[in-house]
Amino acid sequence: MNLILFRYSPRAVELKYVDEKKSIIIAPEILKRKYAEYQGVKAKVIFLTMYTLPEIIKCINELNKSVEITSITSLSEEDMELVGFLEDFFLKKQSTFVVNTLFKDKYYMRSVLYGCTEIPQPKFELVTSYEKLVGFFEKNKLTKAIVKARNLAGSEEVYQVTKEEIGNLPKRIYNGNYLVEEYVELKQMLTCDGFAMGSNIQYIFSNEYEELLLNTLNEQSGYIIRTNHLYWTDIELLKKIFAACKDILEVFTIEDQVTPFHFEWFYDDKSKRFVFCEVGKRFGGGAIPELIQYGFGINILEKYWQSINQSEKADCSEKMLLMPTVIATSYSPYLREGVITKVPEKKQFNWTEKTYFFVNVGDKGTLATAVIQNEFLSIFISKSENEYLNNLRRMEYLSAQFEYK
Repeated sequence: MNLILFRYSPRAVELKYVDEKKSIIIAPEILKRKYAEYQGVKAKVIFLTMYTLPEIIKCINELNKSVEITSITSLSEEDMELVGFLEDFFLKKQSTFVVNTLFKDKYYMRSVLYGCTEIPQPKFELVTSYEKLVGFFEKNKLTKAIVKARNLAGSEEVYQVTKEEIGNLPKRIYNGNYLVEEYVELKQMLTCDGFAMGSNIQYIFSNEYEELLLNTLNEQSGYIIRTNHLYWTDIELLKKIFAACKDILEVFTIEDQVTPFHFEWFYDDKSKRFVFCEVGKRFGGGAIPELIQYGFGINILEKYWQSINQSEKADCSEKMLLMPTVIATSYSPYLREGVITKVPEKKQFNWTEKTYFFVNVGDKGTLATAVIQNEFLSIFISKSENEYLNNLRRMEYLSAQFEYK
């Protein structure tokens, strides 16, 4: 069955000549009258109330369960890239470009998950105009939302805004390269890092942020990443999140291809709710591979490169639940404004596993706008929660020794 996506009047491309037995047309609902006036079209037409990528994917995914799709085409210039992606995704399934796009482009990422899975995620929409952005707030009855770049990493180009603050956003957000998401009220975030052979997870490990990264930037503090406390307090919730990671990998990955991953999930350990934030085809920053090595005794980068080099001999048994032996933590304060006049002596950090200084006396600092703008990074281990809290206090004391004027 040939699927035809066309967002304009059927008369413009004479859709009456489409073979009714071999084609299905997908069109915006606002064109129903145009089709009625044109008559002539004998092929089945599916009208979508919202003619957007996520709704189109959802429609095609449902069709794919009952008919054999042989091609996806369009004569709309602005849909050429879209139909190319859709045909590769639904028909070929072996396109590295499509897979990399899903891991990189947050709009495609969310759209495919919306259309093909039940994974919980925020409501979202592509930002194309001021009016549509205001409409997103009104339609979903939101008090605040997140506007972010589709293709940038981490917290780069991420804005938390209220409806009243929309006018303060830079004009570039309306160029089609940004999306808006409802603000997720869950206050905790965890990561899942590892790699898979296809969707078969070889290794997966979880860490957590002490505070949401966007909040740490707004507060100009710094990030703290540690071995996830759920390993000791709620292993069943962690198992559910690991299973959700696997569900996403089943949609995103190519069979027999080694895929690294860095998932981020909002969650609440009291209500046990979790919501998908995003996933990258890489390992997490903030020294996460080193945290895995200290916490679990696994050199994840070594294991990954061995899998890449010997993929045809890879062990396909899933290691979904390896337990940590200690709490491994990375601690990294952000740069502040001014000239640095004092830094602590490095010997004061001898109790840590590793410490890297990124500044010296005399350096001029500016307020951090990204999580990679830091004074230093320390990695330390703790054998208990009490020891962890004591070590945090030691780090806070050392951080205060960096002085500016």
